[in-house]
Amino acid sequence: MAFPAIVPLQNARPEIRRQSSGASGWLFLVTEVGEFAGRRWEVGDLVEVAEGEEDGPAVLIPCGVGRCRLGSVRGTHLFGAADEPCSPVRWSVRGRVCAVRRPVGGQWIREDVANDLRIAA
Repeated sequence: MAFPAIVPLQNARPEIRRQSSGASGWLFLVTEVGEFAGRRWEVGDLVEVAEGEEDGPAVLIPCGVGRCRLGSVRGTHLFGAADEPCSPVRWSVRGRVCAVRRPVGGQWIREDVANDLRIAA
C-alpha cells in the first residue's frame, strides 16, 4: 500500500502558495498519492494542521534531516503512516490533521476531517 508524501506549503510552487493564501494554521501539500487513516489523499491536496498533540492523525516533523510525514499520536506514542513506531527522539508532532483542502474548479474546497479519520488502536 502506498502512503501519501507531504511537504510544507512554503516548499511548494509559488502559484500553489498564492492560491491557498488566507488559510490559517499549518498547511502541507500532498506530493504523492496514497492511503492514510481510511481515506485517499491526492496530489495537490492541502493538509490543514491545528496545534496540539491530541490522539489521532498528525503531521510528524523530523528532528534533524528528513522529510515530514503523516502519522498518528496515541497517548505518548508516535506512529508512522504504516503504523510503525516512531521514536520521539527522531520525530516531533507539528499538530493534528483537522482538514483537507482540495482544488475543485479553481477554488479550494475545505473538508473537516478531524473526526472522520480512522487510526488503528
